[in-house]
Amino acid sequence: MDSTSNISKYYFLLFFSYQHFIGAILILYFLDLGYSLIELIIYGLTLQFVLASILEIPTGVFADKHSRKTSLIYSGIMMVFASFLLLFAENKYLFIFSIILISFSHAFYSGALQAWFYDSLKELKKESSYKKIEGKAQLITQIGMAISTIIGAYLFQIYTKIPFMLLFLFQVFWLISIISIKEPKRTKNNERYIIHFKKSLKYIFSKKKLALLLIVNISLILFYLSFMYVFNQIYLLELDFSPLLMGIFLVILRIIMSFGSFIANKIKITFNIEFSSLLIIQSIIVFLIGLLNNFISLILIIILFFIFGIYSITLSNEIQKLSSSKYRATIFSIQSLINNIIFGFGVLLFGIIVDIYSTSLYFIISSIFILCSFIIFLIKK
Repeated sequence: MDSTSNISKYYFLLFFSYQHFIGAILILYFLDLGYSLIELIIYGLTLQFVLASILEIPTGVFADKHSRKTSLIYSGIMMVFASFLLLFAENKYLFIFSIILISFSHAFYSGALQAWFYDSLKELKKESSYKKIEGKAQLITQIGMAISTIIGAYLFQIYTKIPFMLLFLFQVFWLISIISIKEPKRTKNNERYIIHFKKSLKYIFSKKKLALLLIVNISLILFYLSFMYVFNQIYLLELDFSPLLMGIFLVILRIIMSFGSFIANKIKITFNIEFSSLLIIQSIIVFLIGLLNNFISLILIIILFFIFGIYSITLSNEIQKLSSSKYRATIFSIQSLINNIIFGFGVLLFGIIVDIYSTSLYFIISSIFILCSFIIFLIKK
């Protein structure tokens, strides 16, 4: 039995793992429970990403040394328990414990799924189809997320815990789906954890193009993660959006981004001019959003997410092609580690800025960070 069925299962796994029933109402829910914005950032985000950062490398090496499927199963089990505990988030201790479980879950998930899927394609000799398949997968995923976001926002107005109940149910389905996948054939690695990690780092720095891709991605990921996890709801509240309207707008963003991912396969983007152009265009748009800060800026946000859909698939494809199967999960874990550290502290800084000043300054500072990435890219190239 080969890995042919893994392609269809990959679509299924992404669909169930990224259901955002709580995506449009998460911050509103916890603010309603009496948590402050800074508390949410410290407990819900900074703690999560600091823990995930500590766990990234050991779990990435575990997936490379042993089994990507086993790593994903551990992730699924922990996420099932975490989503259940979120139903009782009025208790601060249970809330913090759920965040700890989510951190472990994300660490076991990070890198393992990408490595498992790309190795499945390699076994089938279909690596060249990665952008096409990944674009289709992202479209399916984002449509599912879009639908679940609207459903969650609507049901939140009826009873605030219903979206969390649905999240728990879908995490159970995701765990069952993981158990059914096949592990692609590959040579087992008997190296010690620390040796494997050092060799992974050495491999990254031996591929200067790969190292550059991991670095220039940081500021852009910081902006998109902080916007989608936290500040989209704060920003839309400033524009008097209701929870349902927030859900609808996030649906539009997800569909637009997935469409960008879907057509990325049809756009030939080289590592030089086109890639750097995508960086500077996104920097300019984020800056304009901060200056305008009105309903016109909503159109710019939609354009921004379309461009990011193209950018993210192109970036992922380049990293996959440059990564060795032996170190693939660890390389993606190193990428996640870098992003987690930057996000964990960056979102706290942004939270203080938004709390004291406004979201306008958040957009303007983010645009400067992205511009710096563009400059680094030009210098290194």
